[in-house]
Amino acid sequence: MLPKVYFLSPAEPILGKTLISLGFDLVDLTQADEATVQTHLPEATGLVVRSRFWFSSTFLASAQKLKFIARVGIGLDH
Repeated sequence: MLPKVYFLSPAEPILGKTLISLGFDLVDLTQADEATVQTHLPEATGLVVRSRFWFSSTFLASAQKLKFIARVGIGLDH
């Protein structure tokens, strides 16, 4: 089974292509609510986010396989 990267926000297509070439399975959760995302966290190796969710330690506690969180955007919205 390939490691999973969950896209919680849209990103440039080159990011998805690069992750696929590195052996990741991409899952589109851009329309999912927070509860749905939470159910997928135990399988997440990576998350691609903008600023849709706040990640508390409680929220991330079930993400035992998580290796990275990629923050996309131009830096003007924080």
